[in-house]
Amino acid sequence: MTATLTAASGYVLNLNSAAFAGNWGSSSTGPASFDVRSSVDNYASSLGTISSSASIAYTSLTLPASGYNGLSSITFRFIGSATAAGGGSTGSSGTGGPANFYVGGSVGASTITGAATASAFTTTYGTASTAQTFSVSGANLIANLTATAPAGFEVSSDGTTYGATATFTQSGGTASGSLRIRLAATATVSGSYNSQNVVLSSTGASSVNITTASSGNSVTANATLAMSVHKNAAADLLKAKVFVAAGLDLGSAVLDSAGSATLGTLSASDTKITYTAGGTTGSDNFNCVVHDSGNVSKDVQVNVTVVDPNDPNQTGNGSNLAIRVLDGGEVRVIIAGTADKTYHLQYTDSISPPDWQNFGSAFTMPASGIQTIDDSGGSTSRYYRTTLP
Repeated sequence: MTATLTAASGYVLNLNSAAFAGNWGSSSTGPASFDVRSSVDNYASSLGTISSSASIAYTSLTLPASGYNGLSSITFRFIGSATAAGGGSTGSSGTGGPANFYVGGSVGASTITGAATASAFTTTYGTASTAQTFSVSGANLIANLTATAPAGFEVSSDGTTYGATATFTQSGGTASGSLRIRLAATATVSGSYNSQNVVLSSTGASSVNITTASSGNSVTANATLAMSVHKNAAADLLKAKVFVAAGLDLGSAVLDSAGSATLGTLSASDTKITYTAGGTTGSDNFNCVVHDSGNVSKDVQVNVTVVDPNDPNQTGNGSNLAIRVLDGGEVRVIIAGTADKTYHLQYTDSISPPDWQNFGSAFTMPASGIQTIDDSGGSTSRYYRTTLP
């Protein structure tokens, strides 16, 4: 025989006592006693034994101190044991009369506490932001308390292991702890991080949110570049220039993605990224994610100005040079320009006033751009430019 108690949805059972009383007789061949067990431990241990009798006094059963709180349901099983020796039968059929099984405790609503609003999170791409900590808890739970992060964020229940979710283990219907939230190192520069919800949930309980600030959450690029493009035309950005801006080893650098643009479209070849502008002038940008043999990703934001070449009031802000100082003090100069045009690379050690000198001979620009090494040394600063002969 079994008896089952089930809490309504969103509620749990917190039990602290059980008892039996009444007329529960047995025939001469029926069980002499009944062992009471429960589904809490899969009926492994006894809560007490009830002897078969036509008049059973109120008999208390022993419920363990743990395991009987936060239950969505429980089943008690009455297991007959030993054969009666002709005692306790009532009536000609040998069956007992009415009996009562009493269970004491309370029914509680499953609740989660921890709703809050975070301050703004900020970081640079590739580095996780500083974590913010929030107290969270749950009462009358039937399952663990789980925090789920929105895209770009990660959470932790111990401050060490971060991921998309964090779990606070429920015991006896309660769970509590400190939840850490941060922007992940992989959060993209172009992501949306304002007014996002970290959801606190548990089966049967109403979820609550920790909401990020409505403004100010951001991921900054590791470096920026600028280029200008004529409307309804295309311009090239050398991949090598992106790698130099990110501080990567040119020999092993890789472009992972070039994002997307608003005023134009992007395409990439082995050596360059091509921005093809539409007919609208204005400011635009796209983000390049790159890495080298060290497998540390960097984000370079490319700011684009789309200009009308026939409008004298519009000028581009692009640069066709990228500079990188090498370990030995030499300077690598990477030059982009219009294919098949002839250029001079010039330098000056001061701009007050400048004294521009040709660096080497004039050269014809290949489609993939060109680079050179300045190993002359002897100057603490040097400025470069390109000119048409």
